[in-house]
Amino acid sequence: MCKKLLLSLLVLAFVTNTAAALSTFWNGAADTDWTNSGNWDSSLVPISTDWADVRNGNWVLNFPVITAAQTIEVNNIRLGPNFGGTPQTATITMDGGTLNIRNEIYIGETAGIAADFVMNSGTVNVGTAANNWTLLGSVGGAGRLLMNGGTFNAGILGLPKWWETPGTGNAIIDGGNLNTSGIIIDLAGGSPTSGIDFTKDFAAGGGKITDTQDLADPVDWLNWQGQVDLWIDAGIISSSTGGTVLMVASSVGTIRTLEIFSVAAVPGDFTGNGKVTGRDFLKWQRGESPAPLSSTDLNTWLANYGTVAGPGVAAGAAAAVPEPTSILLAAFGIVVLSTRRRLRD
Repeated sequence: MCKKLLLSLLVLAFVTNTAAALSTFWNGAADTDWTNSGNWDSSLVPISTDWADVRNGNWVLNFPVITAAQTIEVNNIRLGPNFGGTPQTATITMDGGTLNIRNEIYIGETAGIAADFVMNSGTVNVGTAANNWTLLGSVGGAGRLLMNGGTFNAGILGLPKWWETPGTGNAIIDGGNLNTSGIIIDLAGGSPTSGIDFTKDFAAGGGKITDTQDLADPVDWLNWQGQVDLWIDAGIISSSTGGTVLMVASSVGTIRTLEIFSVAAVPGDFTGNGKVTGRDFLKWQRGESPAPLSSTDLNTWLANYGTVAGPGVAAGAAAAVPEPTSILLAAFGIVVLSTRRRLRD
C-alpha cells in the first residue's frame, strides 16, 4: 500500500513538473490579444510557469499587444525565435497593463533577424530577484527595447546576450523609465553597434535609466560608475538629439543609484558634463572651447557660470556650484586685459 502511494506521488510530481516546463507558441491566428487562446498553438495561453515564444515566421498573422485592462504573468519570454517561414520582425507592444516575467526575457534570438519590444505605457516587471535578466540580441539576432513610455523594470540589462553566439542589442530611450539592477554592454564578443541611445532630452519629456544596486550584494554587475563614463565618452551610450548624456550618482547606506539621461547642451559647458564650472574655464584657457581663447566663449562661460542641467532642472536654470573664487577673479582679469588690448588697437 505504501509503495503504491509513493509511486503515485512520484508520478504526480513528474506530471506536475512536466506541466511546469511547457513552452507555448504564439501564432496570432485570431488577433493581437495575448489572452485569446486562438492566438496560441494548441489553444494554450501561457501561465506563470510557462515559456512564451513569440516567433517571427511570415505565418504569424498578428503580433501581441498588451492593453490597459490586462495583467499577464509568464515564466520566461523568447521574442524572435525562428521556426520556419520567411522571417519578419517579431514584436511585442505594451499599450498599458502589467506584464510580469518571473525569470527572463530574450529579445532577438534568430541570426540576422530583428525583434522589437515596444514599450508605450504600462509596467513590465522582469524577475522575482534583482539578478534576473533582460537580454537584447543573441544567436546573431538583433534585439531592441524601444522605450516610449511606461515603466520597464529590467533586472540586469544585457546588450547583447554574449554567452551564446552574440548578436546586436540596443535600447532606444525616447520616454518612460527604464529601471535596472546592472548594465552589461559587451562589445568584445558582440556587435560594435550595440548600445543605448536617448532620442529626446529629459526636460522635453525624454526617458531616463535608473540603475540601483546594493553594494552589500556580492553579485554586483556594475561595480563602478566609471564604466558608464567610458561608455558615454565612447558614444556607446549616446544622445541622438545632439545633447549631452549625463550620469548622476547618489547613495543611501549601501544602496547606490545612477541616473542616466540626456539634456540639451548648456552654453559655456565646454567639458560636456551638463554643468558650467571652473573646469570649463580651464578648458577655455587651454584653447579647447569651440572658439579657442576667444572673448565670446569666455563671456558665455561667465554668463552661465553655475548652471546645471539635470532631472527636473531645465538646461538654462541656475544652480549653485561651489568653485574657487580665484578662478572667477582670474577670468575677470582676462576679460579686462582683453578689453584694454582691443581699446589700444
